[in-house]
Amino acid sequence: MATSLKNSLLPHDERRTPRQEVFDLCKQAVPNFLTSMSYVLVTTVDTALIGHTGVDNLAATAQSDFWTGCSTPFMSNSVLSTFAGQAKGVKNHKMVGVWTQISILNTVLVAIPVAMCWLMTERVLLMLGRDPSIAEKAGYFSGVLVLAFPPRILFRNLSSFFTSQKILYPGKNSAVLALTLNTIFGLYFVLGLGPLSYLFGNGGLGFEACPWVTVCVEWTQITFFIGVYMYILGLHKECWHGIDFSEITFDRWWEYFKLYFPAALALCSDFWRMAMVGAMAAWLGDEQVAIFNANYRVLWLTLGLVGAFNTGMTTNMNLALGHGDVQAAQQSVRIGFSIVAALILFAAVGFNMVPHFFASIFSSDEHYIKMSVHVAPAFSLVLISMVSAVALERVIVSFGKTKQIFYMGVCASWLVQVPAVYFIILYTNSLNGLYYGVALGYATLAALSKERIIPNFMNVFDFFENHIC
Repeated sequence: MATSLKNSLLPHDERRTPRQEVFDLCKQAVPNFLTSMSYVLVTTVDTALIGHTGVDNLAATAQSDFWTGCSTPFMSNSVLSTFAGQAKGVKNHKMVGVWTQISILNTVLVAIPVAMCWLMTERVLLMLGRDPSIAEKAGYFSGVLVLAFPPRILFRNLSSFFTSQKILYPGKNSAVLALTLNTIFGLYFVLGLGPLSYLFGNGGLGFEACPWVTVCVEWTQITFFIGVYMYILGLHKECWHGIDFSEITFDRWWEYFKLYFPAALALCSDFWRMAMVGAMAAWLGDEQVAIFNANYRVLWLTLGLVGAFNTGMTTNMNLALGHGDVQAAQQSVRIGFSIVAALILFAAVGFNMVPHFFASIFSSDEHYIKMSVHVAPAFSLVLISMVSAVALERVIVSFGKTKQIFYMGVCASWLVQVPAVYFIILYTNSLNGLYYGVALGYATLAALSKERIIPNFMNVFDFFENHIC
């Protein structure tokens, strides 16, 4: 998969300077953020809208998310950028499209059992002893969202296909369209507010309308994406030569699957432990679990912002490796990490300064807002530790060392984080205590990931030979 790294190094004057590297990463960040976080942004709007229909509805979506999140990571395609980016780097354009098609096929096969899990949401929550009315709403919410699986699979894989070639605006523009439509139609159909209410009168249908709005928006998004950027503009033609089943071989799928499966398991382990943590948050009360779920959206938005720079960094790194330019790849990693560290600190400080503002986005209930403000400092520790750990993990995944990510994740999750949360909750019976336990687990994962990366920077050639070749 990788080229020989000791050959064909680019001349120094053809590489980006550190200043150019920073500018290039910043230029990629906005479209990367909007593309990768399209679904999260849409669901964050959903959470905000639902929160204003009642805390019980917010608790229902939280319970839905905790169950569906246990299987959703299997639909990830995080390793596609490694295969497609390096194929693009060596100018093997056809293989960029082939790897994307293999990724789509892999995701479709995995999505079948995932959909079955989503459709069992109500039954599972009832077995876990959840309130029947909340379980019913959660089952309805996740059941409708299954209809968005086809457009979501296509959008994630096709946007990664373009991102690996540094063609960023199709994903960005499609994400902006989806977010805009979801906000406008969500305000109208869920709350009866917004510009459409002036044209068509009160259309507020409440909680039940929210998942249907999301499904329609995602189908509109992928229709726009394929119709405009592939069918009309033909941006895919250089690297997508049509579907050739002779190229989608078992050996290639198995090569993809060997990297995909440990990475997906590691991501699932993260969701499983957070689902268990969410279940322990439910011991504290419905309001606490609603706060936990809303703050989790904030975490994902921060992860998206940091991940946007991570994606740019790994894209530049993979393209440099495809050219055999180790020094350029190392520069991308160093500068990318510096930007990521600054962003994490900025996000934590910003959230701690205006917690009332973030809480009021998700609910207008005064007690909810007061409790959210009270746990803000502890939540900031979770934000710092979680985003740092995930940023380090993503770089290791781009090196192809997905098994190591899985082992480190299991260790930090099940030997540190979950037991810590359990015992601290028993002692404190508070959401603050829960956040301290979560932060401890992610800090452990970040430390393990750092120990896996940093020592190898002492020798650049050994670093990439050990991790890529």
